[in-house]
Amino acid sequence: MDKKFMDFIKENIKEYLPDTFMDASVEIEETLKNNDLIRQGLMIRRRGEMITPKIYLEDYEKRYKKGESFEQILQEIAVLRVLLDCKDANLLPAIMDYASLKQNLIFSMCDPELNRKKMQEYVHIPCGKYAAMYRLVTMTQEVSVASMPITKEHLKIWKITEEQLYKDTIQAEKRRGFELMSSRELVKEIKSCYTDEPFEAANLLRNSENVPEDDSYVLSNRIRYFGAGAIMNNELLERISRLLGRDYFILPFSVHELLIFPDVGNQSQEELERRIWEINETENDPEEIFSYHAVFYDHDQKLLLPEKPNEKQHDGKKIEGNNYSPFPLLN
Repeated sequence: MDKKFMDFIKENIKEYLPDTFMDASVEIEETLKNNDLIRQGLMIRRRGEMITPKIYLEDYEKRYKKGESFEQILQEIAVLRVLLDCKDANLLPAIMDYASLKQNLIFSMCDPELNRKKMQEYVHIPCGKYAAMYRLVTMTQEVSVASMPITKEHLKIWKITEEQLYKDTIQAEKRRGFELMSSRELVKEIKSCYTDEPFEAANLLRNSENVPEDDSYVLSNRIRYFGAGAIMNNELLERISRLLGRDYFILPFSVHELLIFPDVGNQSQEELERRIWEINETENDPEEIFSYHAVFYDHDQKLLLPEKPNEKQHDGKKIEGNNYSPFPLLN
């Protein structure tokens, strides 16, 4: 980031904040994010605060370069900081209360090759080609989402093991619930956001009677936030296999969703990975890239495999016409 931009924000932001922030200190701190990306976080810490939200500045800098004024950007950052104010001097005891926090656990999927630095800092578990880290998520009434990655220091504070963390995250994910949607219907839902005719894609995990055969499917959690963690739920993967009645590929669409592509013998794993590569390079925000590698779910063995077995290379039952829908652009 441009140091002049960061310095200007840091030196002028308090002029746009309420008087209750006049004694606050203002700092900019580097943070290691997903895929080992470095982000610049603005921290406006009032006296006595033990926890302070970070406001990342990269998107604001892009908007400034496109012509937005400093005044508009400073006003928006100030409003956001006020909205993020917890107004609770006793947050530390709440963060230590693991019994009430564990319902907010969620898996954060990543590619180990892209996150070597981050995996040194945060608790994680291998998952074949991938790895799963852990986060605590919070949601406001306005359905905005914030999250915090889990470190080994958190485990010490909570006095739990990594095994307990894994079990509790699995249970939290199950309670939260999952969504499996037709790609075509999801595209309609996204487009309906810009029209006066609302449309909601059906959750095929609730209504499995009308599963379209010539489609791909998007899998996520109910909040559609870090929903790629659905791949950690073996019961869910087996259920999807029964719904489709066949093997399928799982494509790492982003950290928030997976693409389920039934294996009907018309595309190889390499071809599907080339499509994921294109989406990661042209559509996904670098921080939201999950991986460039697809995996295979074997319907007969009920196993998630890194590659499609050789004996199944020509066993796919082809659907005439190859009418599979294009990948939906969710971001």
